[in-house]
Amino acid sequence: MHDFIFKNNELFCEKVKIAEIAKKVGTPFYVYSYNTIADHFTKIQKAFAPLNRTICYAMKANGNLAIIKSLVDLGAALILFLAAN
Repeated sequence: MHDFIFKNNELFCEKVKIAEIAKKVGTPFYVYSYNTIADHFTKIQKAFAPLNRTICYAMKANGNLAIIKSLVDLGAALILFLAAN
């Protein structure tokens, strides 16, 4: 499932017009769909449910705290990679 859709040539994320977000916050900006992230994570959980597994999110991929919290709330573990000098 994706919650990014076009209606009447306008892009929406979870029923919110992307153009309205752009007016409020300016551009460029990032917008994420919680529903899409949760749906994809849940599908991964279900696919690997028969195994003794831990599903981890690499914080290096995206450090957005709202995304990290959402994934942890859904049951993800976190991996933080620190560079050695």
